[in-house]
Amino acid sequence: MAESEEREDQGPPTVVRGEGVGRIYKRWLGHAETALTGFDLELRPGESVAMLGPNGAGKSTALRLIVGIDRPDRGEIRLFGKPPADPETRRRLAYLPDGSELFPFLDARETLDFFARVHGLSREERERRYAEIAEPLGVLSFGKKRTRAYSLGMRRRLGLAVVLLGRPELLVMDEPTSGLDPAGMELFVRVVKAERARGCALLFSSHHVERLEEVASRVLVLHRGLTVFRGTVSELAGKMSEREVAIGGLTDDGWAALRAEVESAGGRWGPEGLSRTALARWLDGLES
Repeated sequence: MAESEEREDQGPPTVVRGEGVGRIYKRWLGHAETALTGFDLELRPGESVAMLGPNGAGKSTALRLIVGIDRPDRGEIRLFGKPPADPETRRRLAYLPDGSELFPFLDARETLDFFARVHGLSREERERRYAEIAEPLGVLSFGKKRTRAYSLGMRRRLGLAVVLLGRPELLVMDEPTSGLDPAGMELFVRVVKAERARGCALLFSSHHVERLEEVASRVLVLHRGLTVFRGTVSELAGKMSEREVAIGGLTDDGWAALRAEVESAGGRWGPEGLSRTALARWLDGLES
């Protein structure tokens, strides 16, 4: 019996296991560019792992390797104990790439109907899934508008609804929150929570850190192909010199008193949304 299968039998089921995964791209004149080095991941049912990092960090490369679009140059990836290219494995996962390519001449309902038929869903099953997924994401309100006229946020919402139609056991998403407004982000958080509750394992990349603690049980931070952090959102926040704190219900006098307290303790009062800035500064500090 293979070592990976032995470990599967000894503990809870593992949806994704990657060990020592590396990827090198060949460029012009034989020049090699390392996109990913020594990537490790273990993901179990109901878990949600977010991969953070700047452009070029290796996030999309890792996702493409996991779903079997590309093959690693070193290391091993197993999904449900099998290679990503295994036909049975592919039926159990769904992948939302960056860009959400859709049929430009179809509207939202027609798009959902097409992919529901691909999954072999009956009319009754389709309507049930639309009520569970499409309605909470708000895509049925898009009406007869063709997808070619959609905003980026609308495309991401519809793309997410499409990949969830087949009730995947593993959902892999590349930048799913790109282009989402606050209302769209609220819908995304709600859907992710529902999918985790039914046991779906989720893996997604993101530039955003807003509301991350609500959708991710663990975080991986990638930088120049290396995993520079793995742990919980709170553990990552503990490494930052700047943190974002949400406080509500204070009067103007209360805000003034709180600001004075922060500054007297040596802190700096700044605008909301410092988390992303803090992450970027921390990554910059790794190179100095």
